[in-house]
Amino acid sequence: MQKRGTLWMAALLALLALAALAPDAALAEEVTIDETNFPDANFRDYVNQFDTSQDGYLSAEEIARVTEIDVYNKQSITTLTGIEYFTELTSLNCSDNNLTELNVSSNTKLTSLHCSRNQLTALVVSSNTELTSLDCSGNNLTALNVSSNTELTDLDCSGNNLTALNVSSNAQLTSLNCSGNNLTALNVSSNAQLTSLDCSGNNLTALNVSSNTELTELDCSRNQLEGLDVSSNAQLTSLHCFGNQLTELVVSGNAKLKILICSENQLTELNVSSNTDLTDLDCSRNQLEGLDVSSNAQLTSLHCFGNQLTALNVSSNTDLAYLCCSSNQLTALDVSSNTALASLDCSGNQLTELVVSGNAKLKILICSENQLTELDVSSNTDLVSLVCSNQKAELNVDRANDNWSVNLSEEIGGPWEERVTNIRTDPAGVLPSDSTTVSWNRGRVKVSYQYKTGYQESGQETLMDVTLTLIPKGASDDTSVSKVTVDGIAGDISDTTITVKLPAGTGLPTDTNKIGITPTDGPKAVASTPTTEDGGKTWTFTVTAEDGQTQTVYTLRVLPAYTVTVTSDDGEGSVTIEGAQGGSAWEGDTITLAATPNDGYVFDRWEVTEGGVTIENNTFAMPANNVAITAKWTENAPPYVPPTPVAPPEIDFT
Repeated sequence: MQKRGTLWMAALLALLALAALAPDAALAEEVTIDETNFPDANFRDYVNQFDTSQDGYLSAEEIARVTEIDVYNKQSITTLTGIEYFTELTSLNCSDNNLTELNVSSNTKLTSLHCSRNQLTALVVSSNTELTSLDCSGNNLTALNVSSNTELTDLDCSGNNLTALNVSSNAQLTSLNCSGNNLTALNVSSNAQLTSLDCSGNNLTALNVSSNTELTELDCSRNQLEGLDVSSNAQLTSLHCFGNQLTELVVSGNAKLKILICSENQLTELNVSSNTDLTDLDCSRNQLEGLDVSSNAQLTSLHCFGNQLTALNVSSNTDLAYLCCSSNQLTALDVSSNTALASLDCSGNQLTELVVSGNAKLKILICSENQLTELDVSSNTDLVSLVCSNQKAELNVDRANDNWSVNLSEEIGGPWEERVTNIRTDPAGVLPSDSTTVSWNRGRVKVSYQYKTGYQESGQETLMDVTLTLIPKGASDDTSVSKVTVDGIAGDISDTTITVKLPAGTGLPTDTNKIGITPTDGPKAVASTPTTEDGGKTWTFTVTAEDGQTQTVYTLRVLPAYTVTVTSDDGEGSVTIEGAQGGSAWEGDTITLAATPNDGYVFDRWEVTEGGVTIENNTFAMPANNVAITAKWTENAPPYVPPTPVAPPEIDFT
């Protein structure tokens, strides 16, 4: 009996030994490094490094030692078939290849998977429950299920075609990048540990980050957000929310904010007085009418272009290196305190002066499309680029009697002969060649010239193109007319329409010399030569006031008279005409006819023999041609006389 027990014990120990050796037996299978097991030649070449015995096989021990595979950008691998043999793999990087599919179901120990920028249309990671980092960005994924990956801390699925993403099971997430997809909603209320969230470039209409109190970086730009509440995100240091539909943005509770990019929204105001750590602010392309950055002393970059700013004070921003305030309504800009400036773009404003002599570090200056008449950058020796074209300035000139004059050498800084070249005036001749004084007596004068900036590029000095409009102060703006004649016949003036009625037999004017125009303020106000497009029936002309700016367009209607002839047969009746003078009328006049029959006749009708008018109730409108009408009568029938009754004869019956 004891011997039998001993035999059973020995058998049991043998079975336990076999069980203990079972995994090793599984690992004992050798994998041949050939086209069958590793079809992709590039991947096969990579795997060869794991064959330490160089026998063309991967032993169980060699396979077990492989915990990391990095085939990033390895000559465009098309398939990773064979990856399933590496069951001890914890890290796989196969980004930047040509993979169309990837099966990692056997790689259950993976903690890091990077398969970005391939051509994957699907990715299943449900078996990879130990994953902490997943980067599948830049593929063609339409769906992604990470509900089993509860250990995930970093997820990047940007640049795909995802329409939905559920991260409610991923409570450990600290970084989420789902930008560049087609998401219409995103719920991150379960991700309280998030420190970085990038959901830009989607179709989100709302985003709730009130539960994400650890957020330091938030990028929700290029969505359709109409509102954004970041009051709970006190740890935020970077906020990108540009390209949305925000009408309000409150960042007073985000004192740690260093970067704020809120451009391309619909903001009408922005308060950054509490954000004293700000170094980068971009609020361009909004509807801001004011911007106070006096509390932001650490600003190094400020972009506020494309707003409605009329003033900008950057005197407190002494660390400012980049300033772009173009396309606003600034009339002045003082950058004397900004000695660190390397780039300045103030184009598209209304600046009449710009002094940059104290900005020795300036490398780029763009100040085109302002109202500058001079610019000196000779002190800016570090300058590598200068754009200062298309300056359009105005200068008001005091009126002296009936003449105006201005000395350009006094108005334009620097010695005239040294700084200004290629001078032209419109009208010509108001600036003598041996003088710097423009003299004229009506309207405005445009003076075009090029100003020498002191900046040399490729051995040539950069010239600033300037058009200076001289405007006389106090010049009359009267454009009224007191008299307009055609062939000496005065017209009736009603607002901007003049009507001249010509006598019968007078043709339409074809020569402008027959038209006389007398401006009320003439000769200070001047009328243009009339023009016609309908053979002389209608003319237009413009009266320009003394100020050379105010103009009124007039319409002249010329109405030649046409004959109205109404006849009647003698002895049958008579006719009269109202609305015609001496048998003549003008187009549009109302003509009224009256018919009186003679004894024995009655009026029948009007018969139009020329002119094609329609007579209703004895009235018609005079056309632009002669009219002939005949009155038609009907003779009265004799009155009916009943026959006299004849008395019957008397019969005597006696």
